[in-house]
Amino acid sequence: MEDRARIASYLGEIMRRIVATLAVLVMTPGLALAQLNPLSYAPLDSGLGLNPILEGTATATIVTTGISAQFTYGTTVYNAVMTPQAGGPAIAVFTFTNVDLGGKARELTITGSNTGANPVAILSHQNITMIPVAINGGVVESNPLSGTRTPGVGGGAGGANGQAGTGPSAGSAGVSGGGGGGGNGGAGGTGTGTGGGAGGSANVSNLLVGGGGGGGGGFASGGGGGGAIELGAVDTIAFNVELDLFEEYTPVITANGGAGSTGGSGSGGGGAGGQIYLHAKQVIPLPRQAFTAIGGDATYQGGGGGGGKIIIDGLQSSDPASRGVPIATTFASSGLSAAGGTIAPPVNNPNPVLPIGTKGGAGQIVLRPSLPIVTTQNITLDGGPIVVNGSGTSAGAILKYIIDRDLQVGTNQSGVASGYARLGVNEPLAANAHLAIEATGIFQTGAFKQTVAKLTGSGRLELDAGGTVALASDATVNFDFTGSITGTGTFQKAGRGMLIRSTNLEMGGAFQNLSGVVAVNGASIRAATAFSNAAGAEVQLLNLGSSIVSPTLTNLGRIVGSGTVDANLSNQPGGVIRVMEGDSQRYIGATNNNAGNISLLGGTIEFTQGVTNVALTGGISGRGTIIADGGILNEGFMAFSGGNTDIIGNVLNLLGQVSTVGNSTSSFYGDFLNGGTVLTATGSTTVFLGSQAGIGSFTGGGTVEYAGPIIPGNSPALVSYGGNVTLAPSATLKIELGGTTRGAQYDALNIAGAFSTNSALEVSLINGFTPLIGQTFDILNWGSLSGQFSSVALPTLPGASWDTSQLYVNGTLRVVAPTVNGDFDGNGFVDANDLNGWKAGFGKTTGATKAQGDADGDGDVDGADFMAWQRGFGQPTSFASPTTGAVPEPNCLLLALGALLPLGFRLRQR
Repeated sequence: MEDRARIASYLGEIMRRIVATLAVLVMTPGLALAQLNPLSYAPLDSGLGLNPILEGTATATIVTTGISAQFTYGTTVYNAVMTPQAGGPAIAVFTFTNVDLGGKARELTITGSNTGANPVAILSHQNITMIPVAINGGVVESNPLSGTRTPGVGGGAGGANGQAGTGPSAGSAGVSGGGGGGGNGGAGGTGTGTGGGAGGSANVSNLLVGGGGGGGGGFASGGGGGGAIELGAVDTIAFNVELDLFEEYTPVITANGGAGSTGGSGSGGGGAGGQIYLHAKQVIPLPRQAFTAIGGDATYQGGGGGGGKIIIDGLQSSDPASRGVPIATTFASSGLSAAGGTIAPPVNNPNPVLPIGTKGGAGQIVLRPSLPIVTTQNITLDGGPIVVNGSGTSAGAILKYIIDRDLQVGTNQSGVASGYARLGVNEPLAANAHLAIEATGIFQTGAFKQTVAKLTGSGRLELDAGGTVALASDATVNFDFTGSITGTGTFQKAGRGMLIRSTNLEMGGAFQNLSGVVAVNGASIRAATAFSNAAGAEVQLLNLGSSIVSPTLTNLGRIVGSGTVDANLSNQPGGVIRVMEGDSQRYIGATNNNAGNISLLGGTIEFTQGVTNVALTGGISGRGTIIADGGILNEGFMAFSGGNTDIIGNVLNLLGQVSTVGNSTSSFYGDFLNGGTVLTATGSTTVFLGSQAGIGSFTGGGTVEYAGPIIPGNSPALVSYGGNVTLAPSATLKIELGGTTRGAQYDALNIAGAFSTNSALEVSLINGFTPLIGQTFDILNWGSLSGQFSSVALPTLPGASWDTSQLYVNGTLRVVAPTVNGDFDGNGFVDANDLNGWKAGFGKTTGATKAQGDADGDGDVDGADFMAWQRGFGQPTSFASPTTGAVPEPNCLLLALGALLPLGFRLRQR
């Protein structure tokens, strides 16, 4: 409390200080509002001027009948000397010397009649220290009407530039008509129907710029229009006023339209807002002080007053040495408001009628900086644009202020000086604003979210740290902003509409698509920190020349079309990457994590690095082509259907599922390690063209085809197939034996359906295991068998041999004792029948079995195999030896030699 009291006392003391000024109060009869310009005044003689000490209540009464002017303070009247101007009308110059105004004044009120609607100009060679100035519109009385007719509708007020309002048409007979338009600034409209009130009178107790609204019948009044005031100083215009600490703003210059009143038979329209012109190097109100040019409010049925106009620039208006030279302008700690008036029903009406008038039109705020303009408070404009123009001869201004309507920064006019108008904001823009940053403009967001309906121009948008610009529209917009976007803040696309970008766009911060569509048409969007696409939003890459470049891309919506993404991809749950027939998407970031869905509808998607299909939610589905140069780690699901799908790159199916359904074919061109499940539905086919390994299962009633190495398990395993298995000639089935337990110590396949093979079989020993005589290895089970292995490679067993006679019977390999290898038919005797078997297989160079005449197990049938038969001929296998054996009886041998003669002839013919 002590701090608050001390602050209040301190501010109060400051506000009471009175600073002497040198000022000239000028009235220029006949000068049209559109021509109001401080440069139109000729240099003033420094010996003339107004030097009041504004302490006490000062009233300036302006009478423009004729060419006289006077200033009245108390009972003292000061008459002006009409001073000719070079090339212009005479001006009224007041001379004061040591005027004792006495007391403490808080307000200078200017009253009087002004039939010419000319503004009041207070110009000075020195700084101006002002107390508040009020030039507000009062009530314009309309002619009362007697009778008991139904009230008419009040007319709208004139606009900021004095355009006339128009009263509504009359109703049916017996109903009084609507009020006319405003007076003074624009012609008063004529009320239609019986009893329509005329426009407001110009002879009011304040200076008028916009006209007052016409009244209805029966004592209704239109509000008076706001006045106009122009302040110009060499260096500073400062305002001192004692503030209420609990007020949001204390007005220091007001040019507001008056409110309309309610009569017995009608309602009055609000007066239009006036105009305020400020020309100085610095315009410094105290904190929470304001400038207002607001249209007057209307009572129900009457129209609201149009918004006024506020112009602030850096053009000095009174210094002869530097008139017309642009200077810096600081507009500090103040609010600006140029809103239109509102409409309200009468307070005491027991049966209030809903307002049916129209709200006041837009006002206008024009800021013309040539050097910095700064404000930290509100600038309010009810509709219409706020224009920032930095095209002065010393362009390069910094403009900082708050705004909540359309904004144009800079200029594209030809012949302007180089440099920029820079705009920084301290509070958010309105959601429906149009932000135009022209070639010489710079817009700074501040640490706020700025929402605009449209962004155009070729200037620079600076996204400050913590700041955001959101482009929100429900319509299709060609985003043709060709300027640069810098800074570390965020650029957002919002609204349900489509944003089409056809030229490159770079920004120093993040890009967020919150809703609707961002379409990139042969261009690049580059976000220096991050790119994100929200749930329900969509990014369309319209052709192969379209790209998104950012360190990261986070997708919760949809990405469709053809183009390139140069970012680390994070496709979140619910996010969809969709590649249609004929589309091609390329992702070249270092990491790609898919927790959503990659939907292939006939197109091609390529990852130049690896891609991870995240557990539970990550999915790749449909049909088309997937290229993963860095491989695919699948912990989620890959579901292919509707046609053929090519997967180019290695796949680690760690804990996920890969399924092929719907009479489709999936072809894996890289190595495939299966630790999860591969489902091939009946009628569908899964093809492995690279190596396939792992302990995972193969379910479904479809067909699994191999064209490369098959390495069951992970040293070793039992692998089961729910359907059919086909081994192509280029395939090799590799079986590892490390013990006698099926699946746990040696590899085995269980094939529920048909097993078709024309591949090689390779058996190897692992973990130091040596099979013993009598051990059997059940490596293959099938529902049905067709074909044989093109070759069988078995490890050498010391003191034992392999029996493959049951391999195509029940899929087993058996270890047996050393035998006479010439017993090719396995009947226990080495006889002529075995020789016939050797003859039938003679010349086979690979894949030969013992039944085909391969006695030594080297895969071919040659002379060494015949010598083994010769050594065992005539002996039972239990007494024969592979290295030593009985020599056949001569007569038996002769029979055998006779049988060999044709074979020998064949060999000679070779």
